[in-house]
Amino acid sequence: MNLVADSGGLGTLITIHKWLVARAGQVRLHAPLPVVRQLLRLLHFDKIFEITP
Repeated sequence: MNLVADSGGLGTLITIHKWLVARAGQVRLHAPLPVVRQLLRLLHFDKIFEITP
């Protein structure tokens, strides 16, 4: 599944993260596109989500 890096997609990631953390889960983002990875770092989402190469 590909997510577009817009405010709606980012909001969805946060919602999913909150839901999973409440259930002792986590979100792992696997190999996002370089531009998406850069945006995630800029927004400090790399401190919230595990981002794998």
